[in-house]
Amino acid sequence: MADFLGATAYPDFHRLLGQKPDAVWVTTPNTLHTEAVLDALAAGAHVFSEKPMATTLPEAKRIAAAVKKAGRIYQLGFNRRFAPVYVRLYELIAEKHIHPHSLHVKMNRGELMHPSWVGDPKVTGGFLYESTVTCSTCSAGSSATSARCSRSARRASIQKWMTSPSS
Repeated sequence: MADFLGATAYPDFHRLLGQKPDAVWVTTPNTLHTEAVLDALAAGAHVFSEKPMATTLPEAKRIAAAVKKAGRIYQLGFNRRFAPVYVRLYELIAEKHIHPHSLHVKMNRGELMHPSWVGDPKVTGGFLYESTVTCSTCSAGSSATSARCSRSARRASIQKWMTSPSS
Protein backbone atom coordinates (compact mmCIF):
# COMPACT_ATOMS: atom_id res chain seq x y z
CA MET A 1 0.00 0.00 0.00
CA ALA A 2 2.75 2.45 0.92
CA ASP A 3 4.50 1.91 -2.42
CA PHE A 4 1.25 2.40 -4.30
CA LEU A 5 0.65 5.69 -2.48
CA GLY A 6 4.25 6.84 -2.69
CA ALA A 7 4.47 6.83 1.09
CA THR A 8 6.81 5.29 3.63
CA ALA A 9 5.64 2.33 5.67
CA TYR A 10 6.59 2.35 9.36
CA PRO A 11 6.45 -0.97 11.16
CA ASP A 12 6.46 0.89 14.47
CA PHE A 13 4.00 3.67 15.31
CA HIS A 14 6.51 5.51 17.47
CA ARG A 15 9.02 5.64 14.61
CA LEU A 16 6.29 7.28 12.54
CA LEU A 17 5.64 9.81 15.31
CA GLY A 18 9.38 10.51 15.40
CA GLN A 19 9.00 11.89 11.87
CA LYS A 20 6.67 14.59 13.29
CA PRO A 21 3.65 14.01 11.02
CA ASP A 22 1.08 16.79 10.81
CA ALA A 23 -1.71 14.31 11.40
CA VAL A 24 -2.33 10.63 11.99
CA TRP A 25 -5.27 8.38 11.25
CA VAL A 26 -5.85 5.82 14.01
CA THR A 27 -7.28 2.60 12.58
CA THR A 28 -6.08 0.18 15.23
CA PRO A 29 -8.41 -2.32 16.89
CA ASN A 30 -10.76 -0.54 19.33
CA THR A 31 -8.94 -1.48 22.51
CA LEU A 32 -5.74 0.12 21.17
CA HIS A 33 -7.25 3.50 20.19
CA THR A 34 -6.46 5.23 23.48
CA GLU A 35 -2.72 4.60 23.48
CA ALA A 36 -2.32 5.55 19.81
CA VAL A 37 -4.39 8.73 20.17
CA LEU A 38 -2.58 9.83 23.34
CA ASP A 39 0.85 9.18 21.81
CA ALA A 40 -0.03 11.04 18.60
CA LEU A 41 -1.36 14.05 20.50
CA ALA A 42 1.73 14.09 22.72
CA ALA A 43 3.86 14.12 19.56
CA GLY A 44 1.99 17.20 18.35
CA ALA A 45 -0.07 15.56 15.62
CA HIS A 46 -3.69 16.22 14.76
CA VAL A 47 -5.69 12.98 15.10
CA PHE A 48 -8.50 11.36 13.16
CA SER A 49 -9.56 8.21 15.00
CA GLU A 50 -12.08 5.62 14.00
CA LYS A 51 -14.88 4.97 16.50
CA PRO A 52 -15.19 4.21 19.29
CA MET A 53 -13.24 6.93 21.04
CA ALA A 54 -12.24 4.39 23.71
CA THR A 55 -13.62 1.23 25.24
CA THR A 56 -13.90 2.61 28.77
CA LEU A 57 -15.09 5.91 30.17
CA PRO A 58 -11.79 6.62 31.99
CA GLU A 59 -9.90 6.16 28.69
CA ALA A 60 -12.29 8.54 26.92
CA LYS A 61 -11.74 11.12 29.66
CA ARG A 62 -7.98 10.77 29.24
CA ILE A 63 -8.32 11.43 25.52
CA ALA A 64 -10.55 14.46 26.11
CA ALA A 65 -8.04 15.92 28.58
CA ALA A 66 -5.12 15.24 26.22
CA VAL A 67 -6.91 16.94 23.32
CA LYS A 68 -7.53 20.01 25.44
CA LYS A 69 -3.92 20.08 26.65
CA ALA A 70 -2.38 19.48 23.21
CA GLY A 71 -4.53 22.04 21.42
CA ARG A 72 -4.63 19.79 18.37
CA ILE A 73 -7.60 18.78 16.25
CA TYR A 74 -9.18 15.49 17.26
CA GLN A 75 -11.87 14.07 15.00
CA LEU A 76 -13.75 10.90 15.80
CA GLY A 77 -14.88 9.05 12.69
CA PHE A 78 -18.49 8.00 12.73
CA ASN A 79 -18.33 6.11 9.48
CA ARG A 80 -22.07 5.54 9.23
CA ARG A 81 -23.31 8.99 10.27
CA PHE A 82 -24.10 10.00 6.70
CA ALA A 83 -25.29 6.61 5.50
CA PRO A 84 -28.77 6.88 3.94
CA VAL A 85 -30.43 4.80 6.66
CA TYR A 86 -29.27 7.16 9.43
CA VAL A 87 -29.90 10.32 7.43
CA ARG A 88 -33.46 9.15 6.80
CA LEU A 89 -33.93 8.28 10.48
CA TYR A 90 -32.74 11.73 11.54
CA GLU A 91 -35.16 13.34 9.05
CA LEU A 92 -38.10 11.32 10.36
CA ILE A 93 -37.34 12.28 13.95
CA ALA A 94 -36.63 15.95 13.13
CA GLU A 95 -39.84 16.20 11.09
CA LYS A 96 -41.74 14.53 13.95
CA HIS A 97 -42.97 11.65 11.77
CA ILE A 98 -41.77 9.25 14.44
CA HIS A 99 -41.37 9.86 18.16
CA PRO A 100 -39.21 7.04 19.47
CA HIS A 101 -38.61 6.66 23.17
CA SER A 102 -35.79 4.34 22.22
CA LEU A 103 -34.55 2.78 19.03
CA HIS A 104 -32.10 0.30 17.68
CA VAL A 105 -31.05 0.51 14.08
CA LYS A 106 -28.24 -1.68 12.89
CA MET A 107 -26.43 -1.17 9.63
CA ASN A 108 -23.20 -2.93 8.86
CA ARG A 109 -21.36 -4.50 5.99
CA GLY A 110 -23.09 -7.83 6.57
CA GLU A 111 -22.03 -10.51 8.98
CA LEU A 112 -19.46 -9.39 11.50
CA MET A 113 -17.56 -12.58 12.17
CA HIS A 114 -14.83 -12.00 9.58
CA PRO A 115 -12.22 -11.03 10.32
CA SER A 116 -12.43 -13.09 13.48
CA TRP A 117 -11.13 -10.29 15.74
CA VAL A 118 -14.32 -8.24 15.21
CA GLY A 119 -16.20 -10.27 17.82
CA ASP A 120 -13.25 -10.60 20.22
CA PRO A 121 -13.81 -8.39 23.31
CA LYS A 122 -10.06 -8.29 23.98
CA VAL A 123 -9.57 -6.52 20.65
CA THR A 124 -12.78 -4.56 20.05
CA GLY A 125 -14.21 -4.17 23.52
CA GLY A 126 -17.09 -6.41 22.47
CA PHE A 127 -19.44 -6.95 19.56
CA LEU A 128 -21.62 -3.94 20.40
CA TYR A 129 -18.69 -1.59 19.82
CA GLU A 130 -18.72 -2.75 16.23
CA SER A 131 -22.40 -2.43 15.52
CA THR A 132 -24.56 -0.08 17.57
CA VAL A 133 -22.34 2.88 18.41
CA THR A 134 -23.39 4.89 15.36
CA CYS A 135 -27.06 4.65 16.25
CA SER A 136 -26.63 6.73 19.38
CA THR A 137 -24.63 9.36 17.54
CA CYS A 138 -27.42 9.78 15.02
CA SER A 139 -29.51 11.59 17.57
CA ALA A 140 -26.97 12.73 20.12
CA GLY A 141 -25.96 15.77 18.11
CA SER A 142 -29.41 16.57 16.81
CA SER A 143 -32.21 18.68 18.21
CA ALA A 144 -34.32 15.53 18.43
CA THR A 145 -33.42 14.76 22.01
CA SER A 146 -36.11 12.13 22.54
CA ALA A 147 -34.21 9.47 20.59
CA ARG A 148 -31.86 7.19 22.45
CA CYS A 149 -30.14 4.04 21.37
CA SER A 150 -31.24 0.89 23.15
CA ARG A 151 -32.00 -2.74 22.48
CA SER A 152 -35.66 -2.19 21.74
CA ALA A 153 -37.33 -0.54 18.76
CA ARG A 154 -40.69 0.72 17.72
CA ARG A 155 -41.23 -1.83 14.99
CA ALA A 156 -44.19 -0.12 13.33
CA SER A 157 -42.35 3.19 12.95
CA ILE A 158 -39.21 1.55 11.66
CA GLN A 159 -41.17 -0.71 9.28
CA LYS A 160 -43.04 2.32 7.91
CA TRP A 161 -39.75 4.16 7.51
CA MET A 162 -38.07 1.21 5.77
CA THR A 163 -40.86 0.96 3.24
CA SER A 164 -41.39 4.69 2.57
CA PRO A 165 -40.61 5.86 -0.99
CA SER A 166 -37.74 8.15 0.07
CA SER A 167 -35.85 5.51 2.07
